Amino acid sequence: MWKHCMRIVTFTSILSCSYHGIAQGSISGFYNKKGIATLVLGAGFEDSKNYFIGREKSDLSRNLYSISIFGVYGISDRLNVQASLPYLSSNHQNGLQDAQIFVKYRVTQISYETGKLELSFAAGFSTNVSDYRSGGLNDLGQQAKILDTRTLLHYQKQSGWFANIQSGFSFKFEEVPNSFPFTFKI
Repeated sequence: MWKHCMRIVTFTSILSCSYHGIAQGSISGFYNKKGIATLVLGAGFEDSKNYFIGREKSDLSRNLYSISIFGVYGISDRLNVQASLPYLSSNHQNGLQDAQIFVKYRVTQISYETGKLELSFAAGFSTNVSDYRSGGLNDLGQQAKILDTRTLLHYQKQSGWFANIQSGFSFKFEEVPNSFPFTFKI
């Protein structure tokens, strides 16, 4: 009974937290085997109608369309390099955003009867590839050159279900504040 209650509480907590953690994390929790390359094309849409200025709701809105190309190559079974390049369209501004390249290393993997848990570290760099505007609601990005570090904890069940959590430090070379990004995915 206790185990069943804990599963319900955990599942409810995950759903509650994932509502606020919708953003895609920089690092994939999956690894390619040595010599294997993967190339993926993705698309997305965001319709944001509720923006707040302080605690006051504004009448600002934003539609964001995205297409992204993402690639991973297995240098070894534990060391992968990944890169991505998104194209964004936000109301009247569109173009290529920021290219990213990361190297990630799987430090350890613990196997269970029902799945596996992996700990990885990654480092990467991103920079804008087009001269888009910055400073407003419909900006495509911050035009910042960023040196990123990440720690990733990835759990995958035998059935294919997975969850991961990642965080790190983003050092920005421009007049944009440094950050501690955090992503949780299920």
